[in-house]
Formats: sequence, C-alpha cells, structure tokens
Amino acid sequence: SYLNPRGMALRDAMANRCTNEILAIGANGSAREFATTTSIFDRPEARSVVEENSLEIYPGVPEIPMFEWHSPSDPLALRTICSPVMCSFNGCGK
Repeated sequence: SYLNPRGMALRDAMANRCTNEILAIGANGSAREFATTTSIFDRPEARSVVEENSLEIYPGVPEIPMFEWHSPSDPLALRTICSPVMCSFNGCGK
C-alpha cells in the first residue's frame, strides 16, 4: 500500500461519506502527509487512473448522465435533488 498509518486512517474516515464531509476531513492536508513514498506521484499508471476518472480534464462532454452519489444524511443533497417521489420512497426530508 502507498498509504501510511495516517493515510489508512484518513481512508477509513472518508469511506461512504458525502463530498462535503470528505473535503472537511481532508482539509489542509497534503497527499505527501498520508503516503509511504512520493514515488506514486511519478507513476504513469497512477496518473492515468486520475485522468480516466476526472470530469475536469475529460476532453469532451459526457454523453450520458453522470451520477453523483450523496450519503443519506447529506442535507444539501436532500434539499436540492430529492423529488417528492424519492422522498416518499426513502423517507428523506423528514
């Protein structure tokens, strides 16, 4: 693993969290603080994974809807994307 003990703890803390929580958990941190070695930053395979999964550097416009996952406890998502049908299905917004 490229993660040191602090990186493993951060990974576990971020699991199944919404975007705002992930940003708050990782705020003011540097990837170098959580890695066993910085050699990962120079590996083409690692960079290709980032590029493959990045909408920011994607060279075109997605041709299909993009799913953005939110945790069930994400109040921002519940207020902005929860339709009346979904709310009655999963009880959100209560």
